[in-house]
Amino acid sequence: VLARFEGAYAATTVTAMGDRSGFVWKQPETWSDIDKLTAAKWQRLKIAPSGLCSDADFLRRVYLDLTGLPPSAEVVGKFLADKRDTRAKRAELVDALVGSEPYIDHWANKWADLLQVNRKFLGAAGAKSFRDWIRNEVKTNTPYDDFARKILTASGSNKTNPAASYYKILRKPDAIMENTTHLWLATRFNCNKCHDHPFERWTQDQYYETAAFFAQVGLKKDAKASGNKTVGGTAVEGKKPLFEEIFDKPNGDMKHDRTGAITAPKFPFVAKYAKQEKPHAVRSWPRGLPAPTTAISPAAMSIASGDICWAWASSSRWMTSARAIRLPTPNCSTGSRRNSSRANLMCNTS
Repeated sequence: VLARFEGAYAATTVTAMGDRSGFVWKQPETWSDIDKLTAAKWQRLKIAPSGLCSDADFLRRVYLDLTGLPPSAEVVGKFLADKRDTRAKRAELVDALVGSEPYIDHWANKWADLLQVNRKFLGAAGAKSFRDWIRNEVKTNTPYDDFARKILTASGSNKTNPAASYYKILRKPDAIMENTTHLWLATRFNCNKCHDHPFERWTQDQYYETAAFFAQVGLKKDAKASGNKTVGGTAVEGKKPLFEEIFDKPNGDMKHDRTGAITAPKFPFVAKYAKQEKPHAVRSWPRGLPAPTTAISPAAMSIASGDICWAWASSSRWMTSARAIRLPTPNCSTGSRRNSSRANLMCNTS
C-alpha cells in the first residue's frame, strides 16, 4: 500500500493471509542465520515449511546453483552412498564446488551477462578481453567491493584495462546511471526520468542528481590500439573505435529535463558510516562472493560517504548469513582523478 501527498511518500506491506485457525508453529532446524530469518517470517505468516530436502534434491540444486550444470551419474552415486551426517557431507560438497573450474566459468558467465559483454559494443577482441578479466577476478577471489570499485572508477584504454569497457557499452550519463543503479543497487531509475515515480519514493530530481555523477565521463579513440578498426555502426548511430580511452573530463553537466537547470550530483540514499573506518580481517569466504565484515539485514544495500554496503542473501540452507562490506575511504585528494564526480560515489563528501 502506497500513499503520496504533495511530495511526501509512505508505503507499507499488507499480507492477506486467509484462514490460519488451528495453526501450530514448529521451529524447524536451522543451519545458518539465513535459515533463522526465513523461519521467523514463516512463523509471522503462519506457514508450515517443507522438511529438509533429500540428498538427491540437494545435490541437483547445489550443482545447478554453483556450477550451472547437473552432477554426473558418478557424483550422484558416490554422494548418495555416503552415509555420513547429512550436514557434514553437504558442507564438504559446497566447499569442493566453490572455487572449482566449473564454478569459475559459471559465475564469470553470469557477470559477463550482467555487465553486457557483447561484441556488438566491444568487438570480438574487446569482448574476449573483458570476459577474461571478469573470469580472472572470480578465479582470484577478488572481494565484491574491490570488483565494483575497479569497474566504476575504471579509466584508460579498455585495451589495457578491460574494466573500462563498462563505459564503452553505455555511453551517456543517463544510460550509465540507469544501468549502475539497477546492477549495483538493485534499484530501477527509469520511470522517474520524466516524472516522479508513481509507485516508489524516487523523484525526477533524484534521477538527474544521480546521473550527474557520470556527466564528466569522457571517451576518446585509442589510436594506437584501434588503428582503423571500428565496432558497431547503424543508420542512427555511427561506428565507434575498436578501443577507446575512458577519462574524466574537466567539464560536463547534467541538465534537468523539466526545469532546464544544471543539476548538481547528489546521492539518493541516506546512510551514516564512521570515517576512515578500517575493515576487519576475514579468515575465509567463498570465491567470487563479497568478503564480509559485519552482519546486516538481508537485501540491505547502499552507497554513501566513502562506504559501499551490500548484503549477500540466499534462500539455500548451505549458504552463510547475509553480510555487509565496508570499504576503506579512497584517495580523494585535490587533483586526483578520484576527485571527479563518478569517483565521488566512492568518496567521503561530507
